[in-house]
Amino acid sequence: MDLMNAKIFTQMPYRSRGWCRAVREVVSLTVTLFVVGTSPVAWAQAPQLVSVTPANGATGVTTNAAIVFVFDQPMDTAVDLEPSLPDFGVLGNYQLTGSGLFNFLTGTWSQDGRTLTCTPTAAFPANATIGWTLNPAEGESPFTNEDGTEALATVSGSFSTGTGGGGGGSDENCDGLPDEWGGFNLFKGASYEQTSAADPVPEASDGFYFGSSVTSPQSGAQVTEASVILPDNSTTDMSGIFGFFVYSATADLESALEAVYPPGRYTVRFTQTGEPERSINMTMPANNVPVPKILNYPEAQAIVASQDFPLRWNSFTGADADDYLSISVSEDPGEVVFEAPDLCLPRELAVTATSVVIPADTLIDGQTYSATLSFGKVFYASTNAVPGMSGFGGISRVTTFRMHAGTGGSPNDPARLSDYQVLANGNPEFRLTGTAGQTHTIERTDDLTPTVQWTVMGTVTLDGAGQATFEDTGAGNTFPLFYRAVAE
Repeated sequence: MDLMNAKIFTQMPYRSRGWCRAVREVVSLTVTLFVVGTSPVAWAQAPQLVSVTPANGATGVTTNAAIVFVFDQPMDTAVDLEPSLPDFGVLGNYQLTGSGLFNFLTGTWSQDGRTLTCTPTAAFPANATIGWTLNPAEGESPFTNEDGTEALATVSGSFSTGTGGGGGGSDENCDGLPDEWGGFNLFKGASYEQTSAADPVPEASDGFYFGSSVTSPQSGAQVTEASVILPDNSTTDMSGIFGFFVYSATADLESALEAVYPPGRYTVRFTQTGEPERSINMTMPANNVPVPKILNYPEAQAIVASQDFPLRWNSFTGADADDYLSISVSEDPGEVVFEAPDLCLPRELAVTATSVVIPADTLIDGQTYSATLSFGKVFYASTNAVPGMSGFGGISRVTTFRMHAGTGGSPNDPARLSDYQVLANGNPEFRLTGTAGQTHTIERTDDLTPTVQWTVMGTVTLDGAGQATFEDTGAGNTFPLFYRAVAE
């Protein structure tokens, strides 16, 4: 993949779900899993924002900086970012303000649900004051704690940008594509988790996704409407406002996604002010992208920070020269400490690579990191089809995993509630994911007051894929009930 195509991909909103909320159906039961280690804590109060980066009042912030919010307790990660534009009747859960502002945010939650990293869809204007608000008073779909019982109070802040650029404050444009360009994209992909040396498994819900988006250039003809034509010739309109339009869909099973969005010809159509309609044809091939897997996962949990560490993975079989492979390592709250390829260093990473060396002293002893390994097939790329806009079409598979620096090894990942239901016999049942082989005691209560008493209901041991299912056979019919998993 050349440098121009790399920029095209990075401008694509990764797993953007646009204005659609993931709806979790709750029947007559509230089942909440409190994720804890050996010192369990139950959260019954409203969540609080404990920090934000850039800090409130910060100056000289780079124009492509992410906004990172850290909360004091796990949040409901099914809540998607939805912009609030009251003047246009759009009432979401966040709001941006500022002179010359033309931005929306795409968000990624940390594994523990406490950190939300928000990336702008386009660079912020230079030398401007950017204001932000979470859960505006008139908004809908508010941010809440993980069981949805307590909402975050309205909170606001602001920062000021500098002259522009990124990469530690540099104004250098590393790939040659102007930051103010818009783009049109078509993408399909899948997200996996690897928690042991076993094969990665699909994310528990909405692990497979399809989307198309169109973003106006910051200066130039603004996009007024957009749509995508599927291989069966049906047309789906994209939702949007202020020049940013998106359509997205998710599924729990790949077969379900493929049935609606199969290989074939897709057409991205959009109109711009004063311009004729654009109609971009893209042919999506069959998905033969392999699932990325870390081959030395156990070694990656006990990295000697003072030494070079070779991270190894399976081969991207069937990759062409224009396809891409990338690795990214981040520390909470979302700051990237290593990535390859890195266009600004430069650091190259061939699509045929099966390893990369993380240099000594890149990681900090005792620190746990979040990392992603991505394989992607590019079936469309253009920088000249539409003036001031880049185009991208791709299929990807992305595996998320943890790394730990320190000879003591990595702390076990906390168990997480990934699915639940009420069985026909009336018993609650839920699935846990976490560290393979880890045993957890399941405790239950019907009261989350400060004097809460927990009752042991049984134990589960996660299998080689880091999964287990637990049925509470003694629940009875009195709801709501609350659960927690305590690592032994």
